[in-house]
Parts: sequence; structure tokens; C-alpha cells
Amino acid sequence: MKDDTLSNGRQALEQQLATLREQIADISEALSGMTYEAADAARPRLRSASKQARHAAHALRLQGEEAMETVRAHPGTATSIAVTAGLIGAALGYLAGAASVSEPQRSKWRF
Repeated sequence: MKDDTLSNGRQALEQQLATLREQIADISEALSGMTYEAADAARPRLRSASKQARHAAHALRLQGEEAMETVRAHPGTATSIAVTAGLIGAALGYLAGAASVSEPQRSKWRF
């Protein structure tokens, strides 16, 4: 009687294992199909983004070349613009630094 019970329990477990293996295989197949579908859906978007990035890089390269040609043609103007931008940046930095101090500093030249 014990042998029959063990044999029936073993058969039931083997049947459950076989069912689980089939279900795992079905799930794996479904996930594989979803992965391929997702990859197929993403490919056109990736191609489009890559194409747009190439166009943007090309446009930036052209604009950079044009800027360099302008600087070569007008070096004095380019230098004036750079110096003016530097002075404005320094003034803004000074004002921002002065505004961040909580109490006014005494001049370091006073004794």
C-alpha cells in the first residue's frame, strides 16, 4: 500500500513537472515573439534618430566652418567681440560675487 501511494505521488509530481515545463516553454516562446516585435518596432525609430543626428552633425560642421571663415576674414572684429564678451562676463561675475556677500566688506586698504 505504501508503494502504491509513493508511486501515485511520484506520477502526480512527474505530471505536474511536465505541465510546468510545457508552460515555461510557452512563456519563453511568447516572450521571444514579443522581443522580436519590440526590436522590429524600434528599428525604424533608431534609423530615423541616427539620420537626424547625422544631419545635425553635418549642419554644425558647416556652421563651424562658416564661423571660422568669418573670423579669418575679420580678425579685428572677432577679437573685439571676444574681448567685449570677456569683459561683460567678468562684470557679471563680479556683480554676482558682490551680491552673494551677506555684509559689505571693508576695503582692504583701510587700516
